[in-house]
Amino acid sequence: FLAVSKPGIPDRMAHAGTFNGNPVTAAAGCATLDELTIEAFAQINALGEQVRQRLREVCDGLPLSITGAGSLFKINATAREIRDYRDAMTVDREWERIASLALLNEGFMLTSSLHGCVSTQTAEAEINALIEAFSTLVKS
Repeated sequence: FLAVSKPGIPDRMAHAGTFNGNPVTAAAGCATLDELTIEAFAQINALGEQVRQRLREVCDGLPLSITGAGSLFKINATAREIRDYRDAMTVDREWERIASLALLNEGFMLTSSLHGCVSTQTAEAEINALIEAFSTLVKS
């Protein structure tokens, strides 16, 4: 976000952005906001908790932990409970990077540090497949 006074025009601000003024992007944003109801948020938050709980079950007894909130989850390559940035610095970043590539090979795109999320379009079958792929990865 960049907001600066426009030279020569008082009371005006320039706001630089890739899709500023794009009517298709604006329409898509408005349509998305219409669909993100309280019920939709409740659905994705419940799915996020389901993913986190099932990942915790897979990680039981392994030096891995699961964090996240709402629709977000993160697989941490550390046995430590993540409470602050010092705890987060104990993760094995190389393992996370390699695990993210292994999951990508199975069709799951998480960040290279194993952050992921569910959406309103996430189905039970996709969650099951992710859990199976991750279970296979850590148990082999």
